Amino acid sequence: MKHPEASPSDQSTGRSSAPQRACVLLVEDVIAERSRLDAMIKRHGYQAIVAADGVAALDILQTAPVDVILSDWIMPSMDGLTLCRTIQERWGDARPHFIMLTGRDQGADLVAGFNAGADDYIRKPVPNEELKARLHAGCRQVKLRRKLQDEINQLRAALQQASGHACSSQADA
Repeated sequence: MKHPEASPSDQSTGRSSAPQRACVLLVEDVIAERSRLDAMIKRHGYQAIVAADGVAALDILQTAPVDVILSDWIMPSMDGLTLCRTIQERWGDARPHFIMLTGRDQGADLVAGFNAGADDYIRKPVPNEELKARLHAGCRQVKLRRKLQDEINQLRAALQQASGHACSSQADA
């Protein structure tokens, strides 16, 4: 999955400033709730892609760069918990930040969501300011994860280069 560089939202539009112009994949089967959340996500300055269920979300993830997934739990075809597990299995640490969205309110549900690989959990109905804060926190974690991966890649390249120099120096001796 590629992730494009993002730019801050246009302040002149009156939208709130997102930490970056991140892409949020909204996975929600209820049309009215999907429309409401889509509008909230965009109002906070994020790009939004919508899917009606987990199967459609997986298709989107094959081609679209996504930073955060906001997924309902109970959906037809593939529920949010199965979607979360599948994404975790396929992309591991390179996966988008996953926020589980549900009306469930039992502690065991929260644990099941985190055990499936969710990074965060929001109960419905989603308050506007809570969504804004959790998307911001998710994007911050994505940015830090990418920065760490870049630093790891730089260290590996430096180590390979140093190992190559050491091997060629020994061969010359």
